Amino acid sequence: MAPRIDPAVIKTQIDSVMAEVAGIKAALEKLNGARAPTDFDSMAEAAASAVTAASPGGTSVAGGALLPLTDAQRRICVCVINVFETGKVEGDYSAISIFTDGPNRMRQVTYGRSQTTEYGNLRELISDYVNADGTFSDALRPFVDTIGTKVGNPPRSPLVDDQTFLSLLRRAGADPVMQRTQDAFFDRVYLDPALRWGAQHGFTKALSALVIYDSFAHSGGILGFLRQRFEEPVPSNGGDEKTWIAQYVAVRQNWLATASNPDLHPTVYRTKDLTREINRGNWDLAVTPIMANGVPVVGRTPVAPSLEAVAAFPRGAALLDEAGAASAADFVQEAEATLDDPAAPDTGEDASLTDVKAANFGVSIPFEEAMAAAAPAVVSASVAFDLSRAKQFLNACMAAGVKYGLGKKVPHLGAVPGRDFTQVDCSGFVREAIRLSTTPTFPFPDGSVVQHDWVRAHGFPRLSVPDGRRTDGIVRVAFLRPQDSAHGIGHVVLISAGKTLESHSSVGPDSRVWDGGDWQSKAFVYELARDGRLSLPGGVSTTAMGAASINDAVFASAPNLAMEATAFAAASQDSGAIDRLVSLGSSPQSLRAAQSIAAQRLLAFDGETFPHDGCAITLSVLLQQAGIPVSDTFTAIEMGQVLLRRGWRRIPVGQQQRGDMGSTCGPVAHHGTDHIYLVLRDVNDDEMVIADNQDPAPHFRFASGRGRSPTTFFLRAGG
Repeated sequence: MAPRIDPAVIKTQIDSVMAEVAGIKAALEKLNGARAPTDFDSMAEAAASAVTAASPGGTSVAGGALLPLTDAQRRICVCVINVFETGKVEGDYSAISIFTDGPNRMRQVTYGRSQTTEYGNLRELISDYVNADGTFSDALRPFVDTIGTKVGNPPRSPLVDDQTFLSLLRRAGADPVMQRTQDAFFDRVYLDPALRWGAQHGFTKALSALVIYDSFAHSGGILGFLRQRFEEPVPSNGGDEKTWIAQYVAVRQNWLATASNPDLHPTVYRTKDLTREINRGNWDLAVTPIMANGVPVVGRTPVAPSLEAVAAFPRGAALLDEAGAASAADFVQEAEATLDDPAAPDTGEDASLTDVKAANFGVSIPFEEAMAAAAPAVVSASVAFDLSRAKQFLNACMAAGVKYGLGKKVPHLGAVPGRDFTQVDCSGFVREAIRLSTTPTFPFPDGSVVQHDWVRAHGFPRLSVPDGRRTDGIVRVAFLRPQDSAHGIGHVVLISAGKTLESHSSVGPDSRVWDGGDWQSKAFVYELARDGRLSLPGGVSTTAMGAASINDAVFASAPNLAMEATAFAAASQDSGAIDRLVSLGSSPQSLRAAQSIAAQRLLAFDGETFPHDGCAITLSVLLQQAGIPVSDTFTAIEMGQVLLRRGWRRIPVGQQQRGDMGSTCGPVAHHGTDHIYLVLRDVNDDEMVIADNQDPAPHFRFASGRGRSPTTFFLRAGG
């Protein structure tokens, strides 16, 4: 759940809107009849509300028509906000978060599918549920009048640490009555007022509705003091709708990024995601999936394939023989091959942020595996590949009834299907199949996106889609990119003799006909092995390949000393990876993928929320992806020291070039001003295009600073 923007917190912004004093005074006079604020916090809350209500373009939603949306557009709006708040497309009706975002930075309870606050509308929600005669209505009834009150000096919430109350909320979230109550509540209190405000002010676009709804859900409305920071009038006053929306999102993002409450800074993912949809002109929300904080959202409810034979077919019967012949269920498998989203979550399975990232980008592996992956070098030409072992693994999974699970992995090399794991996704299955089939065990990475990038980066021969039908003894690997699937989830399969070895949606480990149709027509196919050997470039060692792997774990799991001991490239060799490094940083897609991995590692390392303190770990991931084996590093000053130890040279400011690392660090660490970034292009002696943790796409920066920390030196690979 994202920290809320409680009106009380806006007290720090009041000075910036003194030009609206007349409107504020009028609104406060009206408010005074209802209650008399007795402390600065209450006065700030009232003033902030007045600014919102009295400002031109402010929030006024007493009644009227709603901004019209189709059912699909409305669902997209609801699901995006659900993800923003709870990380799940369908929302989490039991979700509870506690932030210091209440009045006067008090800790407060936030709850529900799209999250409502203790000092906002939680009392109304719980009252609705109590009156709906739910399973836990009687138990929650005594708490209703306490919600939103304060006790003690300094004031605090009487419920934020009440485990009985919190437990009841969690348990009530599973009650269908509570779920129906929440659906009606969030529509009535947040979505419909947002759509009503949009209609009143002349907005007609579905993306405008999403932007307005997000502001209502997160900020309580269209904030007046933000409205005063740009000139475009609302459409009902003659303004251009698209211009107004773009300008409002821009000023809101700047405010979130610089707000006095640091809890709000990480919530810029909301405005960044909205900006992306604005930039690609998705005004009707017709281009899906829409990525919401890394989770794909589509305008329909995921459904299982309408193939009764698939559900009825007994698990464990469709086994492959050693010659590659399929079972009598081929007709079912061929029918399933028409599905266009092979890695989609199963019916009723939430596509959570964690699961989607695990499927696309992989998860950490145990420490001993990381050490093994970085163990003695073996020339790639000696890596044997025995397909029969992959088939044995597939058969064992099918016989044990292992099913598909988005983000689920094989826990360790040699794990027993049905005992050690009961679910596995596509990349987890392929990774284990390749490791079992190779001698010595090959450190193949996890995550379909990561695996695809790894195969492409290391020169595996690219083939055509029809090549997958051949019975020529070549083992192939094929990838479906996330952007080519409805749910934004990639897929990976092995192919041999015109049949796949894979784990796919609604079934699990399986073998299907490769006919090149439907999703297969969009796949990228590569030669993986021939003549019993991996099809790797000659002279490359498995140690090097493990170090260059962009797996989200090999380097995160091993200690720094082990990483230093297994680093195979000196600075002169690092310079050979600069083109790859710049290419990764220049692509918004690969940069965002690296940032997603970095965010997971940063959170696991010290609980920090990306992008804060994320510059060094972002560069660590990019360097690893480019084939430069550095350990995970979490401070800018240490990142510079790591590169210096690898032989990188210090370069004076003004002499920087493409592929250099810019550092703002001095001789000692200084949290808040230390930063490190990758130079993608030098425009002149001062201006550059760079990649770092601060934006999901390449952006401009000046070595002299110009409002940011000035760069003190650059680092360059090479002797």
